[in-house]
Amino acid sequence: MKPLDFLRSDAAQQALERAAKAAGMPMSIHYLDRRQEGLRVAGWGSCGVCRAVAEAPGGRAVCRASRMTASALAAEQGRPIGFVCHMGFSCTSVPLLDGEGFVATLGPYVPAEAQGDLEHDVDAGWTALAGDAPLTADTGDVRALPAESVPALAEWLRDSLRSAWEAAHEIAVDVKPEVVPAVPKHTPRKPKPRTAAGFPAEACALALAGGNQPKARRMLQGALEEVTAPRATRMEALRAAAAAAVFSVFEAAAAAGIGTEAAWQEAEPALGKLRAADTEKAVLDAAMAALGVIRRREQPRSRPAGRYAALDKLLTERIADGLSLEEVAAVLGEKATTISHRLRRKFGMSYSDYAGQLRVEHAKGLLRRTKLTATEVARRVGIKDQSHFSKVFRRFEGMSPTEYRRRYGKH
Repeated sequence: MKPLDFLRSDAAQQALERAAKAAGMPMSIHYLDRRQEGLRVAGWGSCGVCRAVAEAPGGRAVCRASRMTASALAAEQGRPIGFVCHMGFSCTSVPLLDGEGFVATLGPYVPAEAQGDLEHDVDAGWTALAGDAPLTADTGDVRALPAESVPALAEWLRDSLRSAWEAAHEIAVDVKPEVVPAVPKHTPRKPKPRTAAGFPAEACALALAGGNQPKARRMLQGALEEVTAPRATRMEALRAAAAAAVFSVFEAAAAAGIGTEAAWQEAEPALGKLRAADTEKAVLDAAMAALGVIRRREQPRSRPAGRYAALDKLLTERIADGLSLEEVAAVLGEKATTISHRLRRKFGMSYSDYAGQLRVEHAKGLLRRTKLTATEVARRVGIKDQSHFSKVFRRFEGMSPTEYRRRYGKH
């Protein structure tokens, strides 16, 4: 599949539209070739100021010049790059597919920390374009957001599209010229190990679908406890981490058929509170309020949710027993293959992936808050062999239990 065809596919379009809705700001995609910006490939949303600038003489060229350096740098470094446009607003550019030249730009927006300094920059930018002609557009529709939240959303968008792009390539490679197998309606996503900066989105979505909000809250609280930032910027970092976690859980829920487009709109008030949160508890409460939409969408009385709830409850209560898939199936009265197929089809992970995530998440809390040895921690999460525990932990966290405790431990 060609990159442009992929970006126009249903999976890519859904991820891009979700990102634009979640951000509440315009977003556009351009093709970059040899550090030169080509035509716009796609776009979502607009604002009055941007429309006024586009209609002003030379306005489009000035906008393009503002994007160029950031877009080229983002493509070279493979990460979101923020910049300030000629009107004084903030924007963020992020590469979408590694090495393919497509860059998305989110913005304009106003960093909540610098709202008071904007009026002079807007006046100067508009005067340089239009002279004495007044700016009739309302600048109030340019949203004020925490400075770190937009790069976090951009990273989520990049990672989501990267995973879908890799999956599309794997499907294409597996197809032999002489025999074209039918693609299943729900193509399982290839599970990928988490890094230290990751969040167990699938496990969190499954816990919410099963009605276990306390467990989802513990997962989110654990992610916030891992945030390391100077005191001056800690709240921005916490809000960004929480926002990234919420977006990743929504993505996992949508892939599992739990979330809907309407859920993003329902979560908007909670996301607004997240942007304004000024304490760690307020950040956690607002993020959980947004995730609560998933809980309401997948009622515990429904048959799928009941299955999730039973599996989640069993593994949570008996985590120290290290239950195998066969043992879980016997307790739940289901076939082992049925449980495994349901997890992989809905959440893109095997039983061992899911159980491993739960054990590692529980182990992380013990490593952060207690003085238990790694061997004792392993035993409490159902892993008897210390070396195996280290391997499982490193697979999901990208570091050993000892390294994790040294970095995030409270003692």
